Parts: sequence; structure tokens; C-alpha cells
Amino acid sequence: MKLFTTKKFKTFVVSSLMCFTLAPSIVSAHSYVGGIASISDVTSAQSAIYTPATYPTINTSPSGSQFSSSWVMVSEQYSSTPGDLFQVGWAHEPEISYVTYPLYFVASIVNGHYSEVRAQVGPAKGSTHTYKAYISGSNWVGMVDNTSIGTLPVSGVSPDTVQYCAEISDDPMYTPFIGTNSDRMKFSSVRYTKSGSSTLLKPSLGWVNQTGSGLYKDDYDSSGYFTTWNASY
Repeated sequence: MKLFTTKKFKTFVVSSLMCFTLAPSIVSAHSYVGGIASISDVTSAQSAIYTPATYPTINTSPSGSQFSSSWVMVSEQYSSTPGDLFQVGWAHEPEISYVTYPLYFVASIVNGHYSEVRAQVGPAKGSTHTYKAYISGSNWVGMVDNTSIGTLPVSGVSPDTVQYCAEISDDPMYTPFIGTNSDRMKFSSVRYTKSGSSTLLKPSLGWVNQTGSGLYKDDYDSSGYFTTWNASY
């Protein structure tokens, strides 16, 4: 598994599900929890995500602006340009957005160039919404329920990995994952589609569970959901 750092906002997991190697620049910076699968010819990925009712306090740290986020991603790993990706989700990032609640966003990396569209609204506390990334011509579209959050050009990107994760941008002492043991974030109806078919398929996930995070995945195979939370609470 490799982690790729973006130039501006977030970092992203790209996984082979065979190994786990941290990029030196972010060994102590970002942590992840969630599910990842290698899927060829991916045309969409989606999941319902329950946003817990309690948001943590995100403190200023020596490394600057911090965020706690959750997202669905398609990414390209087994090619000459590993690290290209598109994602849709939300980010709780008070120092940048100047609000105390998460905002929806879409983001992409193509040939090392990072692009992002951030909405001015986000999920209500204790609400569940379906996040979907899908291809439309030479663009990828990020949807929340039936509303488009943004469209970004990603011509030439051929995703071969799907990811459903929560992420924090710093050491957990500064930036906790959203959710507590009694009110966890929940990923359900985890699905993807492949080229030439509109059939929604359930991925067989591998798991990442890094510092500061809790993960419950025992019911994923039978019931199709997993939960994540801040392991300090």
C-alpha cells in the first residue's frame, strides 16, 4: 500500500493490498481507516456514509491547517502513472473553511496535478447520504445523493482501485477521526460498476486501520457495512 501526497489539501491511499509502505514526507502526518479493493475497468464507486452527530475539536498544530474527512475514491495504480485518482466526500476543516461542520468536495490528481471543487454545504450531523464517483465522457462526476458536487476532467485515467475511507491530516493528538465508539461513522451499500455494465457490484475489501482509528468490519461480508471511529473515545 502506498500513500501519495497532494500539493494542497488531502492525501490519498493507493493500495495493492499486498504491502504497506508510507511515503517518507507523510509518515507522521496522515492516518486512514476503511476498505480498499483492486478492481479493473472501474467506471464508478459509491457508498452510503453516516456522519456521526458529534464532531471533534480540530486543533492547530505545527504542520498547519488540519482536517478530518471521509470519502469514496477511484484511483489508478497499475500503470505508468500510479496515483491518478478522483474522489468525492466531505471534509471538516475549520482553518480553511471557517465553519464548524464538514463541507462536500470533489478532488482529482491527474499527472501529478491536484484539482478540487469544494461546496459551501455539507452533511448534517447524524445524517446519511450516498456518495458516488462516476465517469461521464472524459470527466469524472462527484454526486451526493442526486446532487452533483462537481465535475473534473480526468481524460486518460483508467482506475483500477476503489477506496472507501476516513482520513485525518495530522497526528491524532491534534486531529481526531470523526465518530466515537457509541456513535460511529458507517459505510454501507458499498458498490462499484465496471466498464460495459450498469450492474452494481459489492467489492471484496482489504482493510487499512491506522493510528488513532477504530474499525469494525466483521459484518461486512454478511451485511455489507463497516464502521469507523476515533479510537480515543
